[in-house]
Amino acid sequence: MGCINSKVAPMPRSDRVRSKKERKILREALKKEGIVAKVSKCGVAYDILVNNDMQKPKLPPIGERAVLQIQRVQFSKMRREEAEVFKKAEVERQIEEKQQQAKRRREETEKMQKERLKRRNLKRQTNKKLGVLFNLLDILN
Repeated sequence: MGCINSKVAPMPRSDRVRSKKERKILREALKKEGIVAKVSKCGVAYDILVNNDMQKPKLPPIGERAVLQIQRVQFSKMRREEAEVFKKAEVERQIEEKQQQAKRRREETEKMQKERLKRRNLKRQTNKKLGVLFNLLDILN
């Protein structure tokens, strides 16, 4: 028949399988279809038979199960990316909320300090006026 040769089928950057679990699932799906392949992050390496007379590699056809499995892997990847976007938005919202709370607290403490200062000034002014009145009373007596 012929010798075994390896042919690498590269994947587009957007469809690459990055996690170990996804690569394992894809490898098993291809194995069920009768295709022995090494699945890496950037592509799939098929072990294929090469005919002596034609010297052209013939890739075995990928069956429906493997195609469905690849689609499932891609769909789960898209779901995970969407979930990450929602998580980032939630974290940003929480950070913004905490910043607003901190701003409100700072404003409240500034108000309290202004009120204390106002009361202190009023107290000093009344004490001064009382002192002047006591001095006048002492002078009159």
